[in-house]
Amino acid sequence: WQFMTIDPESFEIVDMKDLGEGFPFVYDITYDYTTGTMYALAGPDDSSTDLYMVNMNTGALIPVMQTEPFFMSIAAAPDGTIYAMEASQEDFDPETWISTFTNAKLYTIDVANGTYELAFDTGVKSNMLYSMTFDFTTGSLYWTPLFQSSAYVGGLHLIDLQSQKAYNLGNIGASGSQVAGLYTISDPANYPAGAEHLQNVSLMSRKE
Repeated sequence: WQFMTIDPESFEIVDMKDLGEGFPFVYDITYDYTTGTMYALAGPDDSSTDLYMVNMNTGALIPVMQTEPFFMSIAAAPDGTIYAMEASQEDFDPETWISTFTNAKLYTIDVANGTYELAFDTGVKSNMLYSMTFDFTTGSLYWTPLFQSSAYVGGLHLIDLQSQKAYNLGNIGASGSQVAGLYTISDPANYPAGAEHLQNVSLMSRKE
């Protein structure tokens, strides 16, 4: 894994750090502008995750809390609320050889108390890699679910926190794509107070 810092205007890499062998599998990261904290969802394999803080100088992960749900994406709202999306879970029937999948579920995470709470069932299935982010200009939450069964089904979704529904805005690619590191470029005036000191974008990249 590598921890990279990118200039958001030129998109050039201004710094890159090799995180070494045995680094946890990172699924998604987000930045909470209200506290100046970067969070990551990461785990030892491709079937579990816990919540970490990210040292933005070194890329090191600092454990925050263990989570029973398999959270695959995370996004910090403009007010600092942390949202995480649980992946669809498979239920395989050995007698019929048929698998059914649960819908992805949105949770809120209370970092201070080390707890998480179900917000609502999205009604959408997603068992592949996906990401989630807030648009600070509109306050909208976007998500990129992808479900693999007999075919790929996915697209860019708008999550309406008021109506508790997810709306498909259209495919990414021909039939859906795995999206990591979803991000929106918003007007700086719409970011929370204190965000003006941020000059670069940081991300995790897995070396192949």
